[in-house]
Amino acid sequence: MAQLVWTVEEMILAADFADNRDWKPVNKGTSGVEELSDLLRMATFYPVAVRPENFRSLNSIGRKTNNLISSHPARNGKGLRTSASEIPVVERFVEDRLVMKRVANELRERIRAGTAAVGDADKLYRKYSAVLDAEADASCHRKSETLDVLETVCAVDSRTHSTVVGSIVSRGDSLDCDLCGFDFEQAYGRLGRGYIELHVTDSPTSVGGDDSEVLPVCSNCHRMLHRGRGAAVDVLRSALET
Repeated sequence: MAQLVWTVEEMILAADFADNRDWKPVNKGTSGVEELSDLLRMATFYPVAVRPENFRSLNSIGRKTNNLISSHPARNGKGLRTSASEIPVVERFVEDRLVMKRVANELRERIRAGTAAVGDADKLYRKYSAVLDAEADASCHRKSETLDVLETVCAVDSRTHSTVVGSIVSRGDSLDCDLCGFDFEQAYGRLGRGYIELHVTDSPTSVGGDDSEVLPVCSNCHRMLHRGRGAAVDVLRSALET
């Protein structure tokens, strides 16, 4: 029976294993190889009926991991050959390591829960890219001076901000302004990916109780909602529609 092609999800887990070892070459006896082999055998990316007896064996784990390691810039092309499918995985680890580490963690959780599927990698990458960008940008919710009047925008803590943004992305919705439709990623490309501000309707300065409503808004609309005594959401929405 022919060897089955590695899925992107499997390669991400192998790359994460390599990253945990500082991208040093491995062999079948390296600590962690057997654990990764057991994990990938547990996954349901391929039905058991079509798997060869040596499916994701210790040898295959070692070979694939070393192939991925060979694609790392620090290796300067030294090592085994790499395939076109392996290089993008390593490039993403180099460019967005924290995102990829979170993707790998959730893939492991899904495999153990029996819910992992081919295609998860791309969805999780988009999800965690948005979440991490949101966490980094949460500090933008702070005091600022406008026309010599000290104004504030909603002080949403980073955990709440990340949860809301992650939920929006998980639903497949775009992070555009709920009022004017402005999309930071569409306007600024990768720089704007995952960025959005949150407006809390029941309090001008903090996240409220069960009755609070959190709306994703652009910076302009957020300022208008807080200008002066603060405009109601429906008032600003009506003004934008006229």
